[in-house]
Amino acid sequence: MAVSAAAPADGTAKIEPALAECFAVSADGRASFVVLLKEQADLSPAGRLPTNAAKGRFVFDALRATARRTQQPVLDQLAMAGAESRSFWIVNAVWGRGLINDALLAAHRCPVPAAPAVPGSPRRRLSPAHQAPSSSYPNRHHIITATTTTPWFALPLTLPCARGNGILQV
Repeated sequence: MAVSAAAPADGTAKIEPALAECFAVSADGRASFVVLLKEQADLSPAGRLPTNAAKGRFVFDALRATARRTQQPVLDQLAMAGAESRSFWIVNAVWGRGLINDALLAAHRCPVPAAPAVPGSPRRRLSPAHQAPSSSYPNRHHIITATTTTPWFALPLTLPCARGNGILQV
C-alpha cells in the first residue's frame, strides 16, 4: 500500500481531468479505469498460414504473448497497491479499480510512451431501450427482431460511455 502513496510527479498528464474527477467524487476515493497499452501484436504473418485453424491459433498465441509481456508491469503495480485488476489480452488493456495514485503508478510503470487519457467513467443509469412494435414477439432467447435502414455502425454514439470513458492510453 505504501507504493501508491507517492505518485510520479509527471504522471498526472496521463489522466484526463474528468477521470480525476471520478476519483474525487467517489465515496471511497476509488474509481474504475482502463490502461490501454499502445503496443499491439503483429498479426500479419497469419495471412500466410494455410488453414483457418492455423491462423486462429497464431492470432490467439500472438495476442496472448504480447499481453503477457507488456501488461505485466501494470498488473504487478496494481497488485502491489492492493488494487483490483484484470487483463484484457485481445485489446492489450488492463482494467483496474483503485485510488488515483494506483492509476498514476500503473500508467507510469508501462514500458511504452504515454498518450492522452480519455475522460473518466462514472456510473450512469442508461435510458430504457426503444420498444419494438407490438407486432414483434421475442423468440425463445428473448431477442426481438427490429428492422431499420440504418446500419448499426452508422448510428450516432450519443452516450459518453460509448466513446471509451475511463481509458488511459499508454
